[in-house]
Amino acid sequence: MREDLEQQEQMAAIKGFWRDNGRFIFAAVLVIALGFGGYQGYQAYAAHQGEKASRLLTEFEQAIAEQNATKAEALATTLAADHEGSMHHALAAMRMAKSLVGAGSLEKAAEWLEPIKDHSDEGLAWIARLRLSSLYIDLNQLEKALNVLNEAEPIEAMLAQVNDRRGDALVLLGRNDEARTAWKAALAAWGGEPPKSAAADLVSRKLASLPSFMAEPAVRQ
Repeated sequence: MREDLEQQEQMAAIKGFWRDNGRFIFAAVLVIALGFGGYQGYQAYAAHQGEKASRLLTEFEQAIAEQNATKAEALATTLAADHEGSMHHALAAMRMAKSLVGAGSLEKAAEWLEPIKDHSDEGLAWIARLRLSSLYIDLNQLEKALNVLNEAEPIEAMLAQVNDRRGDALVLLGRNDEARTAWKAALAAWGGEPPKSAAADLVSRKLASLPSFMAEPAVRQ
C-alpha cells in the first residue's frame, strides 16, 4: 500500500510539473523526471534519438553516393545541430570533410573537422586531428597544424603517425632539428630500423634526406 501511494504521489508530481511548466525546455523536464524515477523514460528517449541519428546518417551517406552535395551538407548540418557529440555526427562530419577536400574546399573541410578533434572517442578524435593537421599544412597554416597535434596527448596507436605529421610541419617551418626528433620518434614507434612498413620506410627516407633539405621557413600563421 505504501509503495502504491508513493507511486501515485510521484505520478501526481510529474503531471503537475508538465501542467505548470510545459513551456520549459525538454532537457529541464528530463532532469525533473529523473529525480522522480523517470530513468526508463530517458532511456527510451535516448534510443529514439539514436534511431533518428541513424536514419539521418543513412540518408547522408546516400546523398554522398548520389553526389548531391547540397542535400548531404544539409543532413550533416542537422546531425551536428541535433546530435552533437554523437558517433553519427562525427562520422558525417569526417565524411563531409573528405568530400569537401575532393572538391578543393580545404577551409570548409577544416571547419567540419574542428569540432571532432575533441570527440569523446579518442581514436576518432585523433583520426580527425591527423586529417585536420594535414589540411592546415596544405593551407600553409603550419602553426595551426602543430597546435592541433600538440594540444592533447596522442593515443599510443597513433603515436607514430602524429610524430610523422609533426615532422612534416616542423621541416616546412625550417625547424629541422625538431623535425629530426619528431621523425625519429615516429620511426621508433613503428619499430625502429630497419623499417618494418611502407610508412616507416618513408619516414626513414625523410630522415636520410634531411641534411640536404634546405627548406625556406614558411610564413607562420
